[in-house]
Amino acid sequence: MMSRPLLRALGIVVAAALLWCAGWYGIAAYIEHRTLAWVERQRAAGTAMEAKRLAIDGFPFTWRLVAEDYVIGQGDPVAQRVSGHRLEATLLPWRLHDIPIRLPGMHRFERQNVGGGFVFEIEATRPEARLLLTPAGRMRELDLDLGGLTLRVPNTAATLTAARASIVAREIDPIDPKTRDFWNLAVALDQVDPPSGWMAPFNRPIRRAGFEIGVRGERVRAASPADAVIAWRDSMGVVELRDLTLDWSPLVVTGAGAGGLDRQNRPEAALSFRVSGYEELLNALVESRQIGTRQATGLRIALAALAKPNPQTRRNEVVLPITAQEGQLTILGFPLLPLPPIALPQR
Repeated sequence: MMSRPLLRALGIVVAAALLWCAGWYGIAAYIEHRTLAWVERQRAAGTAMEAKRLAIDGFPFTWRLVAEDYVIGQGDPVAQRVSGHRLEATLLPWRLHDIPIRLPGMHRFERQNVGGGFVFEIEATRPEARLLLTPAGRMRELDLDLGGLTLRVPNTAATLTAARASIVAREIDPIDPKTRDFWNLAVALDQVDPPSGWMAPFNRPIRRAGFEIGVRGERVRAASPADAVIAWRDSMGVVELRDLTLDWSPLVVTGAGAGGLDRQNRPEAALSFRVSGYEELLNALVESRQIGTRQATGLRIALAALAKPNPQTRRNEVVLPITAQEGQLTILGFPLLPLPPIALPQR
Protein backbone atom coordinates (compact mmCIF):
# COMPACT_ATOMS: atom_id res chain seq x y z
CA MET A 1 0.00 0.00 0.00
CA MET A 2 1.40 3.44 -1.02
CA SER A 3 2.28 5.94 1.65
CA ARG A 4 0.52 9.27 1.75
CA PRO A 5 3.58 11.27 0.67
CA LEU A 6 4.00 8.99 -2.34
CA LEU A 7 0.32 9.27 -3.25
CA ARG A 8 0.51 13.04 -2.87
CA ALA A 9 3.60 13.20 -5.15
CA LEU A 10 1.89 10.95 -7.70
CA GLY A 11 -1.20 13.16 -7.63
CA ILE A 12 0.92 16.24 -8.21
CA VAL A 13 2.62 14.57 -11.19
CA VAL A 14 -0.71 13.49 -12.70
CA ALA A 15 -2.23 16.95 -12.17
CA ALA A 16 0.83 18.60 -13.73
CA ALA A 17 0.63 16.24 -16.69
CA LEU A 18 -3.05 16.97 -17.18
CA LEU A 19 -2.44 20.71 -16.92
CA TRP A 20 0.42 20.45 -19.43
CA CYS A 21 -1.76 18.49 -21.87
CA ALA A 22 -4.55 21.03 -21.54
CA GLY A 23 -2.06 23.86 -21.97
CA TRP A 24 -0.45 22.24 -25.02
CA TYR A 25 -3.78 21.78 -26.78
CA GLY A 26 -4.88 25.28 -25.79
CA ILE A 27 -1.70 26.78 -27.26
CA ALA A 28 -2.10 24.57 -30.36
CA ALA A 29 -5.62 25.97 -30.85
CA TYR A 30 -4.28 29.53 -30.40
CA ILE A 31 -1.51 28.95 -32.97
CA GLU A 32 -3.97 27.39 -35.41
CA HIS A 33 -6.29 30.39 -35.02
CA ARG A 34 -3.43 32.85 -35.61
CA THR A 35 -2.20 30.85 -38.61
CA LEU A 36 -5.62 30.69 -40.26
CA ALA A 37 -6.10 34.43 -39.70
CA TRP A 38 -2.72 35.11 -41.33
CA VAL A 39 -3.64 32.86 -44.28
CA GLU A 40 -6.88 34.77 -44.77
CA ARG A 41 -4.99 38.08 -44.78
CA GLN A 42 -2.64 36.75 -47.45
CA ARG A 43 -5.58 35.55 -49.52
CA ALA A 44 -7.24 38.95 -49.21
CA ALA A 45 -3.99 40.50 -50.51
CA GLY A 46 -4.17 38.31 -53.62
CA THR A 47 -2.00 35.33 -52.66
CA ALA A 48 -3.54 31.90 -53.18
CA MET A 49 -2.79 29.56 -50.26
CA GLU A 50 -4.15 26.02 -50.13
CA ALA A 51 -3.26 22.75 -48.39
CA LYS A 52 -4.80 19.30 -48.42
CA ARG A 53 -4.08 19.00 -44.69
CA LEU A 54 -3.17 21.72 -42.21
CA ALA A 55 -2.52 20.57 -38.65
CA ILE A 56 -0.55 21.26 -35.47
CA ASP A 57 1.59 18.39 -34.12
CA GLY A 58 4.74 18.03 -32.05
CA PHE A 59 3.11 17.02 -28.76
CA PRO A 60 4.25 17.17 -26.01
CA PHE A 61 7.20 19.61 -26.14
CA THR A 62 6.83 21.64 -29.33
CA TRP A 63 4.23 23.01 -31.71
CA ARG A 64 4.79 22.26 -35.38
CA LEU A 65 2.51 23.48 -38.15
CA VAL A 66 2.37 20.91 -40.94
CA ALA A 67 0.95 21.68 -44.39
CA GLU A 68 0.64 18.67 -46.71
CA ASP A 69 0.20 18.97 -50.47
CA TYR A 70 0.38 22.76 -50.23
CA VAL A 71 0.13 25.37 -53.00
CA ILE A 72 1.13 29.04 -52.69
CA GLY A 73 0.79 31.35 -55.70
CA GLN A 74 -0.17 34.61 -57.33
CA GLY A 75 -2.01 35.40 -60.54
CA ASP A 76 -2.18 38.07 -63.27
CA PRO A 77 -0.32 39.40 -65.10
CA VAL A 78 2.35 36.85 -64.10
CA ALA A 79 1.20 33.52 -62.74
CA GLN A 80 3.63 31.98 -60.30
CA ARG A 81 3.33 29.37 -57.62
CA VAL A 82 5.27 26.97 -55.43
CA SER A 83 3.90 23.60 -54.35
CA GLY A 84 5.13 20.55 -52.51
CA HIS A 85 4.21 17.50 -50.50
CA ARG A 86 5.13 18.86 -47.07
CA LEU A 87 6.02 22.09 -45.31
CA GLU A 88 6.82 22.22 -41.59
CA ALA A 89 7.03 25.35 -39.43
CA THR A 90 7.95 25.20 -35.73
CA LEU A 91 5.91 27.76 -33.83
CA LEU A 92 6.32 28.97 -30.28
CA PRO A 93 3.56 31.18 -28.84
CA TRP A 94 6.11 33.56 -27.31
CA ARG A 95 8.10 33.74 -30.58
CA LEU A 96 5.62 33.65 -33.44
CA HIS A 97 7.67 36.06 -35.54
CA ASP A 98 10.78 33.85 -35.60
CA ILE A 99 9.89 30.59 -37.32
CA PRO A 100 12.21 27.67 -38.18
CA ILE A 101 10.98 25.94 -41.36
CA ARG A 102 11.66 22.57 -42.96
CA LEU A 103 10.89 21.75 -46.59
CA PRO A 104 11.49 18.00 -46.92
CA GLY A 105 11.06 16.21 -50.23
CA MET A 106 10.53 17.66 -53.68
CA HIS A 107 9.05 21.11 -54.30
CA ARG A 108 7.84 22.56 -57.58
CA PHE A 109 8.20 26.14 -58.83
CA GLU A 110 6.16 27.46 -61.76
CA ARG A 111 6.03 30.82 -63.50
CA GLN A 112 3.91 31.61 -66.54
CA ASN A 113 3.18 34.79 -68.50
CA VAL A 114 2.19 35.79 -72.01
CA GLY A 115 5.71 35.29 -73.33
CA GLY A 116 6.17 31.82 -71.84
CA GLY A 117 7.45 30.57 -68.52
CA PHE A 118 9.37 27.86 -66.74
CA VAL A 119 8.86 24.94 -64.37
CA PHE A 120 11.45 23.23 -62.20
CA GLU A 121 11.57 20.91 -59.19
CA ILE A 122 14.01 21.25 -56.33
CA GLU A 123 15.11 19.00 -53.47
CA ALA A 124 17.64 19.82 -50.74
CA THR A 125 19.77 17.57 -48.52
CA ARG A 126 19.36 20.06 -45.66
CA PRO A 127 15.91 21.58 -46.32
CA GLU A 128 16.06 24.12 -43.51
CA ALA A 129 15.07 27.77 -43.40
CA ARG A 130 14.36 30.54 -40.94
CA LEU A 131 11.50 32.98 -41.48
CA LEU A 132 11.32 36.27 -39.60
CA LEU A 133 8.03 38.18 -39.70
CA THR A 134 7.15 41.75 -38.83
CA PRO A 135 4.48 42.36 -36.14
CA ALA A 136 2.03 42.88 -39.02
CA GLY A 137 2.84 39.43 -40.42
CA ARG A 138 4.93 40.49 -43.43
CA MET A 139 8.15 38.68 -44.25
CA ARG A 140 11.16 40.51 -42.83
CA GLU A 141 13.81 37.90 -43.62
CA LEU A 142 13.99 34.45 -45.18
CA ASP A 143 17.24 32.55 -44.69
CA LEU A 144 17.59 29.26 -46.59
CA ASP A 145 20.64 27.07 -45.94
CA LEU A 146 19.92 24.09 -48.15
CA GLY A 147 23.16 22.12 -48.10
CA GLY A 148 23.26 20.00 -51.24
CA LEU A 149 20.71 20.80 -53.92
CA THR A 150 19.17 18.93 -56.84
CA LEU A 151 17.21 20.84 -59.47
CA ARG A 152 15.24 19.09 -62.22
CA VAL A 153 13.17 20.19 -65.18
CA PRO A 154 10.09 17.90 -65.33
CA ASN A 155 9.72 15.56 -68.31
CA THR A 156 13.33 16.14 -69.37
CA ALA A 157 16.75 14.71 -68.51
CA ALA A 158 17.96 18.11 -67.33
CA THR A 159 19.27 17.76 -63.76
CA LEU A 160 21.58 20.18 -61.99
CA THR A 161 23.22 19.57 -58.61
CA ALA A 162 25.09 21.82 -56.21
CA ALA A 163 27.19 20.89 -53.17
CA ARG A 164 25.90 23.94 -51.29
CA ALA A 165 23.18 26.52 -51.86
CA SER A 166 22.14 29.45 -49.69
CA ILE A 167 19.57 32.19 -50.23
CA VAL A 168 18.92 35.16 -47.95
CA ALA A 169 16.06 37.59 -48.69
CA ARG A 170 15.72 40.52 -46.29
CA GLU A 171 13.47 43.54 -45.95
CA ILE A 172 15.15 46.59 -44.40
CA ASP A 173 12.66 48.34 -42.13
CA PRO A 174 13.00 51.18 -41.42
CA ILE A 175 14.62 52.12 -44.72
CA ASP A 176 18.33 52.90 -44.51
CA PRO A 177 18.36 56.76 -44.57
CA LYS A 178 21.73 56.92 -46.38
CA THR A 179 21.32 54.32 -49.10
CA ARG A 180 17.47 54.21 -49.15
CA ASP A 181 17.79 50.40 -49.36
CA PHE A 182 14.65 48.52 -48.35
CA TRP A 183 15.13 45.03 -49.79
CA ASN A 184 18.11 42.74 -50.30
CA LEU A 185 18.68 39.33 -51.86
CA ALA A 186 21.89 37.27 -51.69
CA VAL A 187 22.41 33.93 -53.47
CA ALA A 188 25.48 31.67 -53.28
CA LEU A 189 26.14 28.31 -54.96
CA ASP A 190 29.22 26.09 -54.65
CA GLN A 191 30.39 23.21 -56.83
CA VAL A 192 27.53 23.16 -59.31
CA ASP A 193 27.44 20.19 -61.71
CA PRO A 194 25.69 21.05 -65.01
CA PRO A 195 23.18 18.63 -66.54
CA SER A 196 24.63 15.59 -68.25
CA GLY A 197 24.95 15.87 -71.99
CA TRP A 198 26.31 19.42 -72.03
CA MET A 199 29.22 19.71 -74.41
CA ALA A 200 32.75 20.56 -73.29
CA PRO A 201 33.89 22.91 -71.87
CA PHE A 202 30.46 23.72 -70.41
CA ASN A 203 30.18 20.28 -68.82
CA ARG A 204 32.76 21.29 -66.20
CA PRO A 205 31.60 22.04 -62.64
CA ILE A 206 30.98 25.65 -61.67
CA ARG A 207 33.24 26.23 -58.68
CA ARG A 208 31.22 29.15 -57.37
CA ALA A 209 28.38 31.38 -58.45
CA GLY A 210 26.75 34.15 -56.50
CA PHE A 211 25.32 37.64 -56.49
CA GLU A 212 23.63 40.20 -54.30
CA ILE A 213 20.73 42.46 -55.30
CA GLY A 214 19.66 45.55 -53.40
CA VAL A 215 16.51 47.58 -54.04
CA ARG A 216 16.33 51.21 -52.97
CA GLY A 217 13.84 54.02 -53.39
CA GLU A 218 10.38 54.79 -52.04
CA ARG A 219 8.44 51.90 -50.54
CA VAL A 220 4.64 52.22 -50.66
CA ARG A 221 2.44 49.75 -48.78
CA ALA A 222 -1.10 51.18 -48.81
CA ALA A 223 -1.58 50.82 -52.57
CA SER A 224 -1.96 48.23 -55.29
CA PRO A 225 1.27 46.50 -56.42
CA ALA A 226 1.16 48.53 -59.66
CA ASP A 227 0.86 51.81 -57.72
CA ALA A 228 3.73 50.74 -55.46
CA VAL A 229 5.97 50.02 -58.46
CA ILE A 230 5.08 53.36 -60.09
CA ALA A 231 5.79 55.25 -56.86
CA TRP A 232 9.11 53.43 -56.56
CA ARG A 233 9.95 54.22 -60.19
CA ASP A 234 9.04 57.91 -59.83
CA SER A 235 11.20 58.18 -56.69
CA MET A 236 14.25 57.26 -58.79
CA GLY A 237 14.06 53.71 -57.53
CA VAL A 238 17.08 51.58 -58.33
CA VAL A 239 17.85 47.85 -58.41
CA GLU A 240 21.56 47.40 -57.75
CA LEU A 241 23.53 44.30 -58.73
CA ARG A 242 26.47 43.77 -56.40
CA ASP A 243 29.30 41.27 -56.33
CA LEU A 244 28.27 39.04 -59.22
CA THR A 245 30.72 36.14 -59.38
CA LEU A 246 30.91 33.19 -61.76
CA ASP A 247 33.94 30.89 -61.50
CA TRP A 248 33.38 28.37 -64.27
CA SER A 249 36.87 27.26 -65.20
CA PRO A 250 38.44 28.46 -67.37
CA LEU A 251 35.95 31.34 -67.45
CA VAL A 252 35.77 33.82 -64.58
CA VAL A 253 33.18 36.62 -64.65
CA THR A 254 32.67 39.38 -62.09
CA GLY A 255 30.29 42.29 -62.39
CA ALA A 256 28.14 44.97 -60.88
CA GLY A 257 25.73 47.68 -61.96
CA ALA A 258 22.36 49.29 -61.37
CA GLY A 259 19.08 49.86 -63.15
CA GLY A 260 15.47 50.93 -62.89
CA LEU A 261 12.46 51.74 -65.07
CA ASP A 262 11.83 54.65 -67.41
CA ARG A 263 8.45 56.43 -67.71
CA GLN A 264 7.24 53.77 -70.12
CA ASN A 265 8.25 51.01 -67.69
CA ARG A 266 11.13 49.91 -69.90
CA PRO A 267 14.33 48.70 -68.18
CA GLU A 268 17.13 51.25 -67.80
CA ALA A 269 20.49 49.95 -66.65
CA ALA A 270 24.23 50.37 -66.71
CA LEU A 271 26.24 47.22 -65.99
CA SER A 272 29.90 46.31 -66.26
CA PHE A 273 31.32 42.78 -66.39
CA ARG A 274 34.95 41.69 -66.21
CA VAL A 275 35.70 38.48 -68.10
CA SER A 276 38.92 36.46 -67.90
CA GLY A 277 39.82 33.00 -69.15
CA TYR A 278 38.30 33.67 -72.56
CA GLU A 279 41.49 32.54 -74.34
CA GLU A 280 41.35 29.10 -72.68
CA LEU A 281 37.62 28.98 -73.40
CA LEU A 282 38.20 29.61 -77.11
CA ASN A 283 40.84 26.86 -77.16
CA ALA A 284 38.40 24.42 -75.56
CA LEU A 285 35.65 25.37 -78.03
CA VAL A 286 38.02 24.72 -80.94
CA GLU A 287 39.10 21.38 -79.46
CA SER A 288 35.49 20.30 -79.08
CA ARG A 289 34.79 21.51 -82.65
CA GLN A 290 32.04 23.88 -81.57
CA ILE A 291 33.73 26.73 -83.43
CA GLY A 292 36.30 26.73 -86.24
CA THR A 293 39.92 27.84 -86.05
CA ARG A 294 39.32 30.92 -88.21
CA GLN A 295 36.34 32.02 -86.13
CA ALA A 296 38.35 31.59 -82.93
CA THR A 297 41.24 33.60 -84.40
CA GLY A 298 38.90 36.46 -85.27
CA LEU A 299 37.43 36.45 -81.78
CA ARG A 300 40.91 36.43 -80.21
CA ILE A 301 41.94 39.48 -82.23
CA ALA A 302 38.76 41.36 -81.29
CA LEU A 303 39.03 40.47 -77.60
CA ALA A 304 42.77 41.22 -77.49
CA ALA A 305 42.00 44.78 -78.59
CA LEU A 306 39.72 45.17 -75.58
CA ALA A 307 41.74 43.22 -73.02
CA LYS A 308 43.83 44.66 -70.22
CA PRO A 309 46.03 42.80 -67.72
CA ASN A 310 44.76 42.47 -64.17
CA PRO A 311 47.71 43.05 -61.80
CA GLN A 312 46.13 40.91 -59.09
CA THR A 313 45.29 37.81 -61.11
CA ARG A 314 47.97 38.37 -63.80
CA ARG A 315 45.41 37.41 -66.43
CA ASN A 316 44.03 39.41 -69.30
CA GLU A 317 40.52 40.73 -68.71
CA VAL A 318 37.88 42.10 -71.03
CA VAL A 319 35.53 44.71 -69.61
CA LEU A 320 32.07 44.50 -71.17
CA PRO A 321 29.78 47.50 -70.57
CA ILE A 322 26.09 46.68 -71.02
CA THR A 323 23.43 49.37 -71.09
CA ALA A 324 19.65 49.47 -71.38
CA GLN A 325 18.22 52.80 -72.48
CA GLU A 326 15.20 54.00 -74.46
CA GLY A 327 14.02 50.44 -75.02
CA GLN A 328 17.32 49.13 -76.40
CA LEU A 329 19.90 46.75 -74.93
CA THR A 330 23.46 47.46 -76.07
CA ILE A 331 26.83 45.82 -75.42
CA LEU A 332 30.04 47.71 -76.12
CA GLY A 333 27.82 50.38 -77.65
CA PHE A 334 26.34 48.02 -80.26
CA PRO A 335 22.54 47.42 -80.27
CA LEU A 336 21.71 43.88 -79.22
CA LEU A 337 17.92 43.60 -78.83
CA PRO A 338 14.82 45.74 -78.07
CA LEU A 339 13.40 45.93 -74.54
CA PRO A 340 9.60 46.22 -74.36
CA PRO A 341 7.77 47.75 -71.35
CA ILE A 342 7.37 45.49 -68.33
CA ALA A 343 3.79 44.52 -67.43
CA LEU A 344 2.99 45.70 -63.90
CA PRO A 345 1.00 43.56 -61.43
CA GLN A 346 -2.53 44.87 -60.93
CA ARG A 347 -3.41 43.01 -57.71
